[in-house]
Amino acid sequence: MTLIMRTVERNTNRCVHGKANMLINNAEATEFQALRKKGAQLNRVTGRAGLLDGIRAAASIVRRQLLQALRHVDIFERLDGGQLGILADAMADAPFEQDEWVFEQGDEGNTFFVIIEGKATEVHYEMSDDGHEVEHELAVLTDGMFFGERSLIKNQTRYAGVHVDSVRLHCVYITREDFEHALGCPMEDLLPDAYKIDHTELMTGCLW
Repeated sequence: MTLIMRTVERNTNRCVHGKANMLINNAEATEFQALRKKGAQLNRVTGRAGLLDGIRAAASIVRRQLLQALRHVDIFERLDGGQLGILADAMADAPFEQDEWVFEQGDEGNTFFVIIEGKATEVHYEMSDDGHEVEHELAVLTDGMFFGERSLIKNQTRYAGVHVDSVRLHCVYITREDFEHALGCPMEDLLPDAYKIDHTELMTGCLW
Protein backbone atom coordinates (compact mmCIF):
# COMPACT_ATOMS: atom_id res chain seq x y z
CA MET A 1 0.00 0.00 0.00
CA THR A 2 2.84 2.40 0.80
CA LEU A 3 4.35 1.87 -2.66
CA ILE A 4 0.98 2.57 -4.29
CA MET A 5 0.63 5.80 -2.32
CA ARG A 6 4.14 6.90 -3.25
CA THR A 7 3.53 6.09 -6.92
CA VAL A 8 0.37 8.25 -6.92
CA GLU A 9 2.27 11.05 -5.16
CA ARG A 10 5.04 11.05 -7.75
CA ASN A 11 2.56 11.25 -10.66
CA THR A 12 -0.07 13.71 -9.32
CA ASN A 13 -0.21 16.84 -7.16
CA ARG A 14 -0.76 14.79 -4.01
CA CYS A 15 2.75 15.54 -2.74
CA VAL A 16 1.99 19.27 -2.45
CA HIS A 17 -1.13 18.69 -0.38
CA GLY A 18 0.87 17.87 2.71
CA LYS A 19 -1.26 14.77 3.41
CA ALA A 20 0.20 12.19 5.72
CA ASN A 21 -2.77 9.78 5.75
CA MET A 22 -3.14 6.70 3.58
CA LEU A 23 -6.37 7.87 1.83
CA ILE A 24 -6.50 8.92 -1.80
CA ASN A 25 -9.37 11.28 -2.62
CA ASN A 26 -11.47 11.24 -5.78
CA ALA A 27 -9.58 14.10 -7.45
CA GLU A 28 -6.24 12.37 -6.96
CA ALA A 29 -7.56 9.03 -8.22
CA THR A 30 -9.11 10.70 -11.28
CA GLU A 31 -5.88 12.54 -12.08
CA PHE A 32 -3.84 9.34 -11.80
CA GLN A 33 -6.28 7.33 -13.95
CA ALA A 34 -6.26 10.03 -16.62
CA LEU A 35 -2.48 9.82 -16.85
CA ARG A 36 -2.62 6.04 -17.24
CA LYS A 37 -5.29 6.24 -19.97
CA LYS A 38 -3.15 8.72 -21.91
CA GLY A 39 -0.30 6.22 -21.83
CA ALA A 40 1.91 8.68 -20.00
CA GLN A 41 5.28 7.48 -18.76
CA LEU A 42 4.78 7.07 -15.03
CA ASN A 43 7.43 7.77 -12.42
CA ARG A 44 7.72 4.45 -10.69
CA VAL A 45 8.75 3.94 -7.08
CA THR A 46 11.24 1.22 -6.21
CA GLY A 47 10.67 -0.74 -3.03
CA ARG A 48 13.25 -2.47 -0.86
CA ALA A 49 13.01 -5.65 -2.96
CA GLY A 50 13.73 -3.67 -6.12
CA LEU A 51 16.77 -2.07 -4.58
CA LEU A 52 18.07 -5.45 -3.47
CA ASP A 53 17.56 -6.81 -6.98
CA GLY A 54 19.64 -3.94 -8.34
CA ILE A 55 22.41 -4.62 -5.84
CA ARG A 56 22.41 -8.31 -6.70
CA ALA A 57 22.53 -7.54 -10.42
CA ALA A 58 25.51 -5.20 -9.94
CA ALA A 59 27.31 -7.82 -7.85
CA SER A 60 26.68 -10.42 -10.55
CA ILE A 61 28.21 -8.16 -13.21
CA VAL A 62 31.29 -7.55 -11.05
CA ARG A 63 31.68 -11.29 -10.43
CA ARG A 64 31.49 -12.07 -14.17
CA GLN A 65 34.07 -9.37 -14.84
CA LEU A 66 36.31 -10.79 -12.13
CA LEU A 67 36.04 -14.36 -13.43
CA GLN A 68 36.90 -13.18 -16.93
CA ALA A 69 40.03 -11.47 -15.59
CA LEU A 70 41.09 -14.54 -13.59
CA ARG A 71 40.84 -16.75 -16.69
CA HIS A 72 43.52 -14.60 -18.32
CA VAL A 73 46.05 -15.00 -15.49
CA ASP A 74 48.72 -17.42 -16.72
CA ILE A 75 49.49 -18.83 -13.28
CA PHE A 76 45.84 -19.84 -12.82
CA GLU A 77 45.75 -21.99 -15.96
CA ARG A 78 45.61 -25.21 -13.90
CA LEU A 79 42.54 -24.06 -11.96
CA ASP A 80 39.17 -25.29 -13.20
CA GLY A 81 35.97 -23.24 -13.34
CA GLY A 82 34.88 -24.28 -9.86
CA GLN A 83 38.21 -23.30 -8.33
CA LEU A 84 38.18 -19.95 -10.11
CA GLY A 85 34.69 -19.34 -8.73
CA ILE A 86 35.87 -20.12 -5.21
CA LEU A 87 38.84 -17.80 -5.71
CA ALA A 88 36.59 -14.98 -6.97
CA ASP A 89 34.27 -15.34 -3.96
CA ALA A 90 37.23 -15.27 -1.56
CA MET A 91 38.57 -11.96 -2.85
CA ALA A 92 37.91 -8.81 -0.82
CA ASP A 93 37.31 -5.19 -1.81
CA ALA A 94 40.19 -2.73 -1.76
CA PRO A 95 39.15 0.87 -2.54
CA PHE A 96 41.77 3.57 -3.13
CA GLU A 97 41.67 7.32 -3.79
CA GLN A 98 43.53 9.38 -6.37
CA ASP A 99 47.30 9.74 -5.79
CA GLU A 100 47.38 6.90 -3.27
CA TRP A 101 49.72 3.95 -3.73
CA VAL A 102 48.26 0.46 -3.82
CA PHE A 103 51.78 -0.51 -2.81
CA GLU A 104 55.19 1.05 -3.27
CA GLN A 105 58.43 -0.22 -4.72
CA GLY A 106 60.32 -2.18 -2.09
CA ASP A 107 57.24 -3.19 -0.08
CA GLU A 108 56.98 -6.81 1.00
CA GLY A 109 54.17 -8.43 -0.90
CA ASN A 110 52.09 -11.60 -1.06
CA THR A 111 48.87 -10.11 -2.46
CA PHE A 112 47.25 -10.34 -5.90
CA PHE A 113 44.92 -7.59 -7.22
CA VAL A 114 42.32 -7.22 -9.96
CA ILE A 115 41.00 -3.80 -10.99
CA ILE A 116 37.21 -3.63 -11.12
CA GLU A 117 37.04 0.05 -12.02
CA GLY A 118 39.55 2.87 -12.33
CA LYS A 119 43.06 3.53 -13.59
CA ALA A 120 46.52 3.10 -12.11
CA THR A 121 50.14 3.15 -13.28
CA GLU A 122 52.99 0.78 -12.49
CA VAL A 123 56.13 2.76 -11.80
CA HIS A 124 59.72 1.65 -11.17
CA TYR A 125 62.47 3.95 -9.86
CA GLU A 126 66.20 3.40 -10.23
CA MET A 127 69.35 5.45 -9.77
CA SER A 128 71.14 6.73 -12.85
CA ASP A 129 74.92 6.70 -13.21
CA ASP A 130 75.06 10.34 -12.12
CA GLY A 131 73.11 9.61 -8.92
CA HIS A 132 69.70 10.90 -9.95
CA GLU A 133 66.52 8.92 -9.45
CA VAL A 134 64.89 7.97 -12.76
CA GLU A 135 61.23 7.04 -13.05
CA HIS A 136 60.12 4.33 -15.50
CA GLU A 137 56.41 3.96 -16.29
CA LEU A 138 55.99 0.25 -16.92
CA ALA A 139 52.27 -0.15 -17.58
CA VAL A 140 48.90 1.59 -17.39
CA LEU A 141 46.29 -0.55 -15.64
CA THR A 142 42.54 -0.25 -16.22
CA ASP A 143 39.31 -2.21 -15.69
CA GLY A 144 39.78 -5.98 -15.68
CA MET A 145 43.59 -5.87 -15.50
CA PHE A 146 45.53 -7.55 -12.70
CA PHE A 147 48.85 -7.26 -10.91
CA GLY A 148 50.77 -8.84 -8.05
CA GLU A 149 50.67 -12.44 -9.22
CA ARG A 150 54.44 -12.91 -8.83
CA SER A 151 54.31 -11.85 -5.21
CA LEU A 152 51.35 -14.16 -4.63
CA ILE A 153 53.57 -17.09 -5.57
CA LYS A 154 56.97 -15.98 -4.37
CA ASN A 155 56.33 -13.56 -1.44
CA GLN A 156 58.60 -11.11 -3.20
CA THR A 157 59.62 -7.56 -2.50
CA ARG A 158 57.74 -5.34 -4.95
CA TYR A 159 59.94 -4.43 -7.90
CA ALA A 160 57.59 -1.57 -8.80
CA GLY A 161 54.85 0.50 -7.19
CA VAL A 162 51.26 0.95 -8.34
CA HIS A 163 49.99 4.54 -8.25
CA VAL A 164 46.29 5.51 -8.46
CA ASP A 165 45.54 7.90 -11.34
CA SER A 166 41.73 8.01 -11.35
CA VAL A 167 39.55 9.75 -8.76
CA ARG A 168 38.81 6.32 -7.30
CA LEU A 169 40.23 2.88 -7.88
CA HIS A 170 38.14 -0.16 -7.00
CA CYS A 171 40.22 -3.32 -6.69
CA VAL A 172 39.62 -6.74 -5.24
CA TYR A 173 42.50 -8.68 -3.75
CA ILE A 174 43.55 -11.95 -2.15
CA THR A 175 46.59 -12.83 -0.06
CA ARG A 176 48.57 -16.04 -0.31
CA GLU A 177 47.18 -17.20 3.04
CA ASP A 178 43.56 -16.57 2.00
CA PHE A 179 44.20 -18.21 -1.39
CA GLU A 180 45.41 -21.41 0.25
CA HIS A 181 42.60 -21.36 2.81
CA ALA A 182 39.92 -20.91 0.13
CA LEU A 183 41.21 -23.70 -2.12
CA GLY A 184 42.25 -25.99 0.72
CA CYS A 185 45.84 -26.79 -0.15
CA PRO A 186 49.32 -25.23 -0.40
CA MET A 187 50.03 -22.79 -3.21
CA GLU A 188 52.77 -25.05 -4.60
CA ASP A 189 50.22 -27.82 -5.24
CA LEU A 190 48.00 -25.52 -7.31
CA LEU A 191 50.15 -23.04 -9.18
CA PRO A 192 53.33 -23.46 -11.20
CA ASP A 193 56.26 -21.23 -10.33
CA ALA A 194 56.84 -20.27 -13.94
CA TYR A 195 58.61 -16.99 -13.31
CA LYS A 196 62.34 -16.76 -14.00
CA ILE A 197 62.64 -13.13 -13.14
CA ASP A 198 65.36 -10.89 -14.51
CA HIS A 199 65.70 -7.16 -15.13
CA THR A 200 64.90 -7.39 -18.86
CA GLU A 201 61.65 -9.26 -18.29
CA LEU A 202 60.48 -6.81 -15.66
CA MET A 203 61.20 -3.75 -17.79
CA THR A 204 58.99 -5.07 -20.62
CA GLY A 205 55.95 -4.29 -18.48
CA CYS A 206 55.29 -7.67 -16.89
CA LEU A 207 53.35 -7.41 -13.67
CA TRP A 208 54.33 -8.11 -10.06
